[in-house]
Amino acid sequence: MSGTDDTAFRNQLLEAIFASGGYPTVDHFAKTFLDSAGRNLKLWFIPVGNAYFKYKEGLTLPAYAGWGNMQSSSSAMAIAPMGIINACNPKQAALETMEIASFIHNGETGFCRDAACAMAAAVTAAFKPETTMEKVIESARTEILPISGHEMAGLISEALEIARRTGSYEEFREEYYDKYLRTILCDSQETIPAVFAILLLSKGDPKQSIIWGANFGRDSDTIATMVGGV
Repeated sequence: MSGTDDTAFRNQLLEAIFASGGYPTVDHFAKTFLDSAGRNLKLWFIPVGNAYFKYKEGLTLPAYAGWGNMQSSSSAMAIAPMGIINACNPKQAALETMEIASFIHNGETGFCRDAACAMAAAVTAAFKPETTMEKVIESARTEILPISGHEMAGLISEALEIARRTGSYEEFREEYYDKYLRTILCDSQETIPAVFAILLLSKGDPKQSIIWGANFGRDSDTIATMVGGV
């Protein structure tokens, strides 16, 4: 295996999709952790490893493995295939992702599931003919649960407001660093809003947005991966 956990995790999701005939559940996804531990274990970040070991040792069922795990972008960074198999249907992509992502995050860090849902919805919305980046971003925000996902939706809105007001990647980055960094750099409350702001500022230009994501700093490989997925 080459690459980072972003690549390993996405490939596992693909395995779950193929094994399920295109209708993956959290059980299918959990099985990929048992099957790939030999090659991927060293790449899994703390919450992913926690979910795996709890399930492997029989301490929890797949649907509940995400309870109590620390925040990260572990599901959101690899969720693009869920958008692809639900092309042009953001609501379905988000619904299916909510279940898949529960293997890694639930409970107090359930906002990381909201992050994954937003990313899957953005990817699938990008398949719509004649769409714009503004419409893609709005589709992603719309599919975040209005009450349960209020925190994540609000952070995305704040980042987009900064991006629109500054109109500049450099100025956005400076202000974002000043006000919105989290203790854990891979916290989806930090990475996801930055992703959508970069997409907005780049107007959907693939090369420019990926370069900006890769140079953003902090969890830059994951930010660039998510930007590239959309």
